[in-house]
Amino acid sequence: MISKNIEEIKNKLFQIEFKEKFDLLIFIANWWIIPWMMIHQILKVPYEIIYINYRDENHSPKYNEPVLLKDLNIDVKWKNILLVDDVSKTWLTFKLAKWKLINSEIIKTFVINWKADYSLYNEECFKLPWLI
Repeated sequence: MISKNIEEIKNKLFQIEFKEKFDLLIFIANWWIIPWMMIHQILKVPYEIIYINYRDENHSPKYNEPVLLKDLNIDVKWKNILLVDDVSKTWLTFKLAKWKLINSEIIKTFVINWKADYSLYNEECFKLPWLI
């Protein structure tokens, strides 16, 4: 399987021009904290974590559908939110998270790979360096 190195991802991430001004980052919890902190460093806005799980560390479905393990404990009403995940091939996790953020003003999505409002890559699967 092809792999990307952390430096390549970091450089590409720091080139993104976000069109919106975000009030809050919402990270979908999984085992990767490195890109979260890079996005937080770029945007310099508060962040929260929503605990949703669907796939295991090999990206194989773990459940029939995404499962909310722990909800957000904040008010998102009228906030502009960037919802962040590592990979979103089916959008099922994003759909559940967006439903939980329904009172937000704007919700945009970000992924390292596949399709979102903002993404670094749209390629066949590759190994993320923080999972090696």
